[in-house]
Amino acid sequence: MIILISGASHTGKTMLAQKLLEEYHYPYLSIDHLKMGLIRSKQTTLTPEDDEKLTPYLWGIIKEIIKTALENKQNLIIEGAYIPFTWKEDFSNEEAAHIRFCCLIMSQDYILNHFIEIQKYASIIENRKNDKIHKELLIEENQNNLAQCKEHRHSCIVIDNTYPADIPLLVRNFFHIREKSIQHIVSQHQRPKKLVLELGEVWKQSVASTHHFLTQKDKEKLYPLVLNAIKNVPFLLTAQNEEDELLGFMGIENDKLEMLFIHPKAQKQGLGKSLVEHAKNAYRIQFVDVNEENPDAFAFYRKMGFTQFARSEYDDLGNHFPLLHLKLEK
Repeated sequence: MIILISGASHTGKTMLAQKLLEEYHYPYLSIDHLKMGLIRSKQTTLTPEDDEKLTPYLWGIIKEIIKTALENKQNLIIEGAYIPFTWKEDFSNEEAAHIRFCCLIMSQDYILNHFIEIQKYASIIENRKNDKIHKELLIEENQNNLAQCKEHRHSCIVIDNTYPADIPLLVRNFFHIREKSIQHIVSQHQRPKKLVLELGEVWKQSVASTHHFLTQKDKEKLYPLVLNAIKNVPFLLTAQNEEDELLGFMGIENDKLEMLFIHPKAQKQGLGKSLVEHAKNAYRIQFVDVNEENPDAFAFYRKMGFTQFARSEYDDLGNHFPLLHLKLEK
């Protein structure tokens, strides 16, 4: 397998490649190392500032390295900012089937709220000398990369709240999702009415297949409250397939998973597990409530590492739907 890791500067590409090397023993190639080797050995007259010219020049070499590795059935990780978003055009369908691509993207909120940390950890893997970080340029580059990922239907990991504690696990789950035709997990900051209503439909379909204890009257009463929760929950994340069809969503507030609903067509395929793993690693969730009359959900969260620590006879709305309060085991 070939793993391509792209992203703006300071998003953690090199750290991720290093951690994947340690975990999976896949060798990795830094495009920055290749760039500086060619420049310092005077194999090219280009300079580190010639970004627009460097991308086609370096990619011309990198794509042939990838093809050589594929021919020899070798695993390889390649990380760097010089991977064009049109990379698939240079490979056959058979070759592309053995290549995994992900782009690390920092949201604007993450950059604004964690800029001091980004500067602090800039040299955690590589010693970056005289590397000044400009906040506005970093935001612009990440937003452009997100737009490119959407345009070319590429996978991306959006770093939004906190930097994932175990990013190799996140990537493993991420690629597992992609292989099941899920494109990516997206943090939804803007929540237009159309999106809210579409997620409301996902909720209806999900509840119809899982919450058998609810009557039709119960569902009608809950529906407007769910729409309001979707609009106002601090962190809303959605999962979509390659056709941008919404297959599930979750809502997070502080360290608690408040909502998790999967469309019936995507249930029992690992999507719920991947979303919860993402919430655990990227948002540090610790708590979740589950209806006592939904034993399948209780069993699911037990498998995800949660244990019951309390029980309420009524739900948060005062309805007689007992809740089990779960906490993540350490």
